[in-house]
Amino acid sequence: MPKFSIQMKPSLLKLFGLCVLLSDGFAANAFQHPEQSELPNLDVRQNAAPNTNQISAAHEAGVSRLMTKIADVRIGLDDRQPRPNFVARRDGFLTGPAGSGAAISPTALNKFPVADPQRVTKAFLNEHPAVFGHDASALTNAVIKRDYV
Repeated sequence: MPKFSIQMKPSLLKLFGLCVLLSDGFAANAFQHPEQSELPNLDVRQNAAPNTNQISAAHEAGVSRLMTKIADVRIGLDDRQPRPNFVARRDGFLTGPAGSGAAISPTALNKFPVADPQRVTKAFLNEHPAVFGHDASALTNAVIKRDYV
């Protein structure tokens, strides 16, 4: 069975050792504390009362109306404010095929053209404006950052 060994020339070994020594010395001096005092934290949200996982009374009526249409609806709450930030269903979809049925009535869906890519979302917001505190008009100036199909 052949044995393998790695041999370095003495000059390469010295160069490698010098690099290791110098890199440790520079790393230790990399951070320096600032000379001036630290700036005050002006973020008032940190002092706000934490969310207790409760929906506000203004949104509770809309959530209970939605729950009468879909029993297994799951509603996530915003960390900073007592309002929903997403709505999902445990098993299945919030709507039926082509966006009609379940949580959206056909009349709410037919108010928007079929070619509108956000048709179902807008119809859902118009059908349940009390859940989020606004209807589809809030999307007029909204910018789409991500869109998953």
